[in-house]
Parts: sequence; C-alpha cells; structure tokens
Amino acid sequence: MSPNHKLTNALKGHSIANFETGGGVMTVRFNDGAVMRIKGTPQGSIAVPQGGRVTQVFEQGDRLALHFDNETSAIVTLGNPGNAVSVRDAENKVLYLG
Repeated sequence: MSPNHKLTNALKGHSIANFETGGGVMTVRFNDGAVMRIKGTPQGSIAVPQGGRVTQVFEQGDRLALHFDNETSAIVTLGNPGNAVSVRDAENKVLYLG
C-alpha cells in the first residue's frame, strides 16, 4: 500500500474518542471534536483503540489502512475509492475529502 500523505496530515496525532460502524459507514470521532466518516466495509474485526492516535494512513485501490500508535491497524474496503473518506473538524470545516 502507498502512503496517503494528505489524509495522514489531516489525522496524525488526533486522539480517538470512539468509533462505530453501521449501514456501510465507519465513523471515527476524535477527542478534539473532529469526525472521520469512511464509506466502506471493515475487514475482519476492527479494534480502534480509544485514546489511541493515528500515526499514518495507507491506501491502494479500494483498500484503506489506518495505523495507530499502539501498533495496531484498521483496514477498510472502500465503497467508492476516491470519494469514500471525509474528515471535518469540530466546527464542520472540511479537513479532507477523498
């Protein structure tokens, strides 16, 4: 997989408050109020670490991998590559669309 530098820059260091999946969307909420939504299907069981921080994001084709500071990762099969991820800050300002 190749690094997704733009998404990594938008997420790096954000501490995770919680996440949920349902209806083909994975929603990750961060402690600073930012929210990431991914349209897709998680591969296997995903244990996004509460309080963990995103360190790097990789993407290739329809696969997206989020790596966390506790050396775990979450892999998602994207529903529509190139238009499946959005990140907004606490004031709903777009940080990343792709």
